Amino acid sequence: MGMDIEDQIRTYGCTSDEWARKLPLRIENDQESLWGILAKAKNYRFEGTERMDFIRLCLRSMLDAGAVPVEPTGWAWPPFRPVTRFGTQQDEIVNNVIAEWQARGGGDLDWGQYAFTFPENFEIEDDAEWRRVNEARLRRLFPERDFD
Repeated sequence: MGMDIEDQIRTYGCTSDEWARKLPLRIENDQESLWGILAKAKNYRFEGTERMDFIRLCLRSMLDAGAVPVEPTGWAWPPFRPVTRFGTQQDEIVNNVIAEWQARGGGDLDWGQYAFTFPENFEIEDDAEWRRVNEARLRRLFPERDFD
């Protein structure tokens, strides 16, 4: 059984739902992956259904924010390339990422496996344009935050 709400807030400063909602803020010009989500699920002491619900919530949060599944390109530009093997619809992507991970045993992953990033991270080369696009998205997603 996972941590109760009070323990979550006391330990991490936010609930697991709040952490999942803020997950897109962690992406910026990089990526976030199932590897990181699994680590956070372990921190919150989620197992079984709670763990799977948290994973789904986190993946959906990134997709709702506009992130797409990617794989690294190594040292080449752009650093990521989109992958389409998980499908095109959000629920389809969530289900297929989880299904592939489960088919591989559903255990721990290496850093960056099943990564997501924003399209501008493989489409935009100009730093100023990237910052403008990223800031506009974050302002839309988190109107309560001050980004200045």
